[in-house]
Amino acid sequence: MIVLNKKFFLRMILLVLVGCTLFFIWSNSLESAEASSDKSGRVVKIVKPIIDPADKMDIETVTRLVRKFAHFSEFALLGAEIWFLVYTFDRFKRATRLSFVLSVTLAFVAAIADELIQLTSAGRSCQFADMLIDLAGIVIGVVFAFGVRFVFLVIYNRISCKRSADM
Repeated sequence: MIVLNKKFFLRMILLVLVGCTLFFIWSNSLESAEASSDKSGRVVKIVKPIIDPADKMDIETVTRLVRKFAHFSEFALLGAEIWFLVYTFDRFKRATRLSFVLSVTLAFVAAIADELIQLTSAGRSCQFADMLIDLAGIVIGVVFAFGVRFVFLVIYNRISCKRSADM
């Protein structure tokens, strides 16, 4: 009989989150260039007045920024999710470098797959620059996740020390 513990449940939640993120990323990559441009255009219409209230940037520049930020942010999220998933395994809790390298590597494999998927979509291409942007997002996401965990550990340790001092 399988006993469901908190760690198993957390891993399942994280696997679902990683799966949903990958589905989102790869489904966008399967879109044709025209469909992808239309989607970016809708986002640009919303974002341009916010990031360029003086209306000094041309639409192509804003579109490029939006598209590159999308690459960066979706892979930052994926990197953070994968790091949290890797961290749930005891052997990686103290192996900070190994958990970092493993998380970045796994997410970067997904980024490479993402660019290769775009080769199958009409009007799309595989761009090395996008892979570098994805990698930067992954690294920032993993570092952010590590930082969040560090802050929680510091808070937990302070509370634990305070409780033991009160006894």
